[in-house]
Amino acid sequence: MKNIHLLPTDKSRLYIHQGKLYDNKKTMHIPDGVQIPHHIYITEDSEIKEGDWIIWNKKIVKAIDTAYYSAKKIILTTDRDLIADGVQSIDDTFLEWFVKNPSCEKVETERLENGKYVDWLADGSVIEGIYENYKIIIPQETIEEAADLWATDTKNVHPADSYIAKQSFIQGAKSQQEQDKNKYSEEEVIELLHSRMRYTLGEDYKEMTTIDWFEQYKKK
Repeated sequence: MKNIHLLPTDKSRLYIHQGKLYDNKKTMHIPDGVQIPHHIYITEDSEIKEGDWIIWNKKIVKAIDTAYYSAKKIILTTDRDLIADGVQSIDDTFLEWFVKNPSCEKVETERLENGKYVDWLADGSVIEGIYENYKIIIPQETIEEAADLWATDTKNVHPADSYIAKQSFIQGAKSQQEQDKNKYSEEEVIELLHSRMRYTLGEDYKEMTTIDWFEQYKKK
């Protein structure tokens, strides 16, 4: 179920221009025309408590009790007002990823230990408090998605050659996956050596001899 909400606001580093999402912090040239600032709100389906910031009836409100049916608790955002009130801010890593993947409507989050926030207000005063701490788990790209992004980058491929380039990228990536799948880890190699030497020497076998030998001759 959707938990990423992109809502219009008065001011934000993120904005939509002609249907595309931009990051004002990363875009060197802002396109001409109307730019509509947007904030991102990431929610979770958890119990609503008094004082929580929530999305309810398509509005951002602060809960005054627990009777908000179908409301979603906001756990991460770019909204400075909510951040100043203790909601965790969304980091640059996710924002940069989301600008490239604006169609994403859901991400997994992991609850961590509570964190401490400090916010400086316009009058110079400081607000400190404790916020619920979450980690955003950014979805991994499929090989096809990675190939598409790589091939559409004009620095890598001429547009006329994009299809052939994408197929080559996919073939190479899948070949590498197969090679990696057939590789043994160091631990697996050592255990195979142990098994062989135990079979040959029985109780006389000393594991450290094999480990020392492996460390001496393995590729650095």
